[in-house]
Amino acid sequence: MNTKKAVSLVLAVSVMSLAAASCEETKVYADDEIIDLAAQGADYVRAREVAHLASISSGFFQDDKTGWEEKLDFSTHSALYDDDTRAVFAAVCQGMGYDVDVSSVTVDDKAGKGSILVEFSPLDYDAVFDNGPCNDAQSIIESLSSCPRKDVEIVFTFEIEDGEWKVSNPDEILEEIYGYVDMDLELMPDLTVSDYWFEWDCAFSESSHLAVNTPFLSCYYMPYEVDDISGMYYVLTKDGEEYYSDLCDDGNVFISALGPGEPYAPDDLNMPAGEYSIAFYDGADRLLYEDSITVIEADDTMQINTIWYEEDACWGGYALYDDASSFAVQPMNSWGDPSRDQYFTITYDGEIIYTGYAGWNAGSMYASDVSPDNWIWDPGVYTVEYHYNDTDAVLLTAVVIVTENGVGPDGTFLGAFEGLNVTNLGLSINMYEDMANAFWYSDDIGTAAENGILTDAASLTYRIPVQEDYGTIEYVITYSEDGSAEVPYNTGFTASAEMQTDADGNMYYEFSYDGTVEPGYYGITVGGELHPEFYAFSICHVQ
Repeated sequence: MNTKKAVSLVLAVSVMSLAAASCEETKVYADDEIIDLAAQGADYVRAREVAHLASISSGFFQDDKTGWEEKLDFSTHSALYDDDTRAVFAAVCQGMGYDVDVSSVTVDDKAGKGSILVEFSPLDYDAVFDNGPCNDAQSIIESLSSCPRKDVEIVFTFEIEDGEWKVSNPDEILEEIYGYVDMDLELMPDLTVSDYWFEWDCAFSESSHLAVNTPFLSCYYMPYEVDDISGMYYVLTKDGEEYYSDLCDDGNVFISALGPGEPYAPDDLNMPAGEYSIAFYDGADRLLYEDSITVIEADDTMQINTIWYEEDACWGGYALYDDASSFAVQPMNSWGDPSRDQYFTITYDGEIIYTGYAGWNAGSMYASDVSPDNWIWDPGVYTVEYHYNDTDAVLLTAVVIVTENGVGPDGTFLGAFEGLNVTNLGLSINMYEDMANAFWYSDDIGTAAENGILTDAASLTYRIPVQEDYGTIEYVITYSEDGSAEVPYNTGFTASAEMQTDADGNMYYEFSYDGTVEPGYYGITVGGELHPEFYAFSICHVQ
């Protein structure tokens, strides 16, 4: 036997055995490394930690990392999505799990390649998004909360780069799981969270909910800082019954007395009287805002042609302004005559203090126009009259009550109304004149209050001489020792009176204070079925 050859054969077999064992150990090590790397990568995918995923991925992914970071950032810091879209996308991937199939691992040492199967469990959201547009974020999120999950199998591939195993298909993995971020959700914006502007254009003042003899209903609703109000619509009801509904993508609503969708009606055709309510909804049927207005049809009304601007409160031909540098009143153009030039006067304390040219629209009247050194109107009562230039005939009389820091000339709020019978809008000519002629007296009718002030009064009565019987008139009399109140009238009527006739046939109503008369401020509000709010109110100061 050749001993040398035998030794060589043994050595060769030993070397081959050692090489085979070393190769098997290397493969086992590579399997474990790929399995661990797959689990780590799946964790990063589930958590949307793109930067961490990039750290274990091939170098080429660095070019796509920023784009994926922006796509998968569902925080409020993201500039890519609005709040609703972020909330929906975050809900889709919430609670997703995964499982690494260790039995599927493959390794090609020679090529430096490997793979393994990872099974994810995202929500089966297809049915939710198949509903198309006009979804709102909240309803989608609620639907997703009850969605079943589906199994999504993804093969993670690996390659050796700079001596280390790296995930080689991160783009493919992310696209498979998060491809939904490229969908156009067509969500309706949630307008309920927006501030807004609303006004009735047909009312007799900016703060009013009353329209008299109006040939149309018109209002404007607009959310602030919202670019998209598509799908917004309104529902208009009259006396509790639906009257009309329509889309209003520009926020404007116009209803003619000729009917919905019709053009302007002539001035002698009015909207039917009644209580109109309007409700605005977004495209997802969420209530945005609702408001109402009362429409009155009144024959021969006295004060329908007054419109106020920037007032704190108004009642027909009367308005309250506090700390005002200006006040603004004008004839409503439906009843003014723009073909005839007009001028206006402002009277204070019995004297005309200003005369201005009006055309037919005066705009604002500034204190500095009367006195350049006075930027705020002094507290007190101002009477504004509009006259036609050619005849000097009075077109409009309006009364402005000005307070300073919430009080009148006597230092109280209620004192600002002394001597006035504040009549509401929409009264007939007879009722307007009758309410304007009402007066307070004590003991007997010959002791009428002067400018609303009575001294040492033992009793207190409010009398309205009338030209006709207005039926039952309700009233309430209130008392304030210091003249403070939130509003100068109270419509919580507690008593009523009927028309009376004296020995000479004169008709009148009387309302007496039932109690001991003390120094202070007494207010009466009268009303009834001829007006939905009230007829008039007045303040008497007992000293």
